[in-house]
Amino acid sequence: MSTSYIKPNVRDSNMELLRIVAMIIIMLVHANFRALGYPTADELTSSPQSTFLRYMFEGFCILGVNVFVMLSGWYGIKFKPLRLGALAFQIFFFIVLITLTACVIEKRMPNVHDIGFFLLKRNYDYWFVKAYLMMYIMAPVMNAFVEKATKQQFRLLLCCFFGFTFLYGWFLDGAVWLKHGHSGLFFMGLYLLARYMRLHATFVNKTSKVTCVLIYIFTALVIAIIAYVMLRSGHQKVIRRLYYYTCPLVILQALAFLILFSKISIKSKFINWVASSMLAIYLTHSSPFIGNNYYDANIASWYSSETSFMFACKLAFMVFITFWISVLLDKVRLFIWNTIINLKHKNSP
Repeated sequence: MSTSYIKPNVRDSNMELLRIVAMIIIMLVHANFRALGYPTADELTSSPQSTFLRYMFEGFCILGVNVFVMLSGWYGIKFKPLRLGALAFQIFFFIVLITLTACVIEKRMPNVHDIGFFLLKRNYDYWFVKAYLMMYIMAPVMNAFVEKATKQQFRLLLCCFFGFTFLYGWFLDGAVWLKHGHSGLFFMGLYLLARYMRLHATFVNKTSKVTCVLIYIFTALVIAIIAYVMLRSGHQKVIRRLYYYTCPLVILQALAFLILFSKISIKSKFINWVASSMLAIYLTHSSPFIGNNYYDANIASWYSSETSFMFACKLAFMVFITFWISVLLDKVRLFIWNTIINLKHKNSP
């Protein structure tokens, strides 16, 4: 997750492309269950085909967050106070910008809710950012373990961690602090899993692109089919577990995606330039003001009033516009940050 300027020609464009794809997938997954809610029994009765397509769409897109986090683990995070400062500046740049925009549009002054948003007080105010920050802070500890642990010790840790996670954070739902994967602790597990795959998993080099694609498609279809069957049999509560980030199938799917892109050879300064601003897209379309009032609300309205073709066209346009507005705004943020850093260096003795 880039937050400060990095020369575009020193990063692997294949994995930066994965960063872009992961964020687009996240935008699409938010256009389904977040904007429209989970399919209901009534929806199944009136439109079974549409219900299955929604489950399948979610199945193909639910891996986005896990992939985004695994990318950090694939390369490893080098903890630097300046980078942490850049990340904080990026977050609050968009918070201030979005809050001021809300005040102008709604013709009001900032209120107590705006202050709560500025402090990220509510549980799901940029939950991803808070979870990522926890993982970032703990990166030196994880890196020290990675450097000192043997392959067997590393594998044992991962088996114990994900064994516990699958049992209590997914199957039994008995660890609320894992929050279905919406937590810094789970992100740390994904980080270590990706590090292990990069450093120790010999099968990564042997796995073909075709195998990775087949795993991705197969897991998405299995999730969708089970969800559809569960809805038809009246077990709606079970369906949500299939789309937890802690679900074994979702993690397997994300791993296949990660390995697939690691095998692609591409160099592009443009891809790297765009990819350095991916967090900005999340900060824009998942803010309480834009996410609720514009992104989710418009998508829900289009879904209920438009034909399938027009809905797809409008959704694609919404994703496209949100993507590029966010990227360009982030370049302004980046210019301001680099200016501040350069001035600081000039004035330092």
